[in-house]
Amino acid sequence: MRRKILSIAAAGVTAVLMTLGACADNSNPAPATPTPTSPPATSPQTPSGSIPTYPGATVTSRTDGTTVLHSGDSVSKVGSFYVDTLAREGWKTVSKYQGQFSANIVAKRGKEGVTVQASPTGSGTSISISKYPLG
Repeated sequence: MRRKILSIAAAGVTAVLMTLGACADNSNPAPATPTPTSPPATSPQTPSGSIPTYPGATVTSRTDGTTVLHSGDSVSKVGSFYVDTLAREGWKTVSKYQGQFSANIVAKRGKEGVTVQASPTGSGTSISISKYPLG
């Protein structure tokens, strides 16, 4: 149990660092609106499926197991979407915090875990989705 908690906490820290990196000053920033060359908004893929992408969000970065999105909607609206959608898709919430300035949801389903974090940016909300194996 302690190993699972540490694994979930490590994934949460990784997601926070990914979100902060996406918000850092970048001399060649990603476009704020989708263009024909923008990658389609997809979710982290695993053999058992994917995490739903927030409607209308654009991908700002992607690495193995983690996708960072941008939405013009509020943190509160994004957080509520993921709480409801993950529950509907069979994910069990392990921990959740929803506030005006941040949302953090950790959930598990079978031998998989997911951490969804939403934080405000100057032009909307940054959404970090990290999916990882459990034990």
